[in-house]
Amino acid sequence: MSMGWIRALALGALFCALPALLGQEEKPLLLEEEPEVEEKAPGGADNSRCYVCHLNFAREEVALTHARAGIGCAACHGDCDAHIADESWASGGPGTPPGIMYPREKIDAACGKCHPSHKAPAKAVVKRWKERVPAGTPVEDIVCTDCHGHHRLKSELRKAWWDKRTGKPIKP
Repeated sequence: MSMGWIRALALGALFCALPALLGQEEKPLLLEEEPEVEEKAPGGADNSRCYVCHLNFAREEVALTHARAGIGCAACHGDCDAHIADESWASGGPGTPPGIMYPREKIDAACGKCHPSHKAPAKAVVKRWKERVPAGTPVEDIVCTDCHGHHRLKSELRKAWWDKRTGKPIKP
């Protein structure tokens, strides 16, 4: 079997198993049905290069909202050509980190470049904060992505780990 067929079969198997890995129960997709995943948001950004490996972000709130506004993954994480081309992680290697990663202490500053303030009323902000942030969390420890979306790879799906400050491979 050629490597192309093996790769296609592996990606197909991963695509079929992904809902179970994400803890989502879904009915099987029939051939005549259209998939719900938006590879390219209508009139928006094309993140299909990223979704090859990071399919969980195809339905994630932060990624979808930005894609619909024409802002793709590369706007925040860089073009990531080396990251996308490097498949060494599949054989146990560290892979190549994305061009730009955000340690927790830099998330608010990164979001603040385009979003200098909340547009939501204070009551809506506090309501979401109470829903999503564990009780007793000090306010100074909360970052934008604690309330907005779930913009992190689930650890059980992750095959490579990097220090977000240095880009060096780490073990979880």
